Amino acid sequence: MKTQLKKCFACNSIIVKDIVALNKKVLGRNIEKFFCLACLADYLEITPDELLESIQQFKEQGCSLFK
Repeated sequence: MKTQLKKCFACNSIIVKDIVALNKKVLGRNIEKFFCLACLADYLEITPDELLESIQQFKEQGCSLFK
């Protein structure tokens, strides 16, 4: 089974696995449109670095989306 690449809804760039998981974590598990790190940060009105810190925290907490 091949995983389909996700692309950013806003800028069409390819999104890596952790950013897909982050989208699901903050926007809802059933979303169909995803943002890249920069566009998600703009959408949430925070910095990309804050999002990267969140990813680390979610991983440390054992969130199943980031495995």
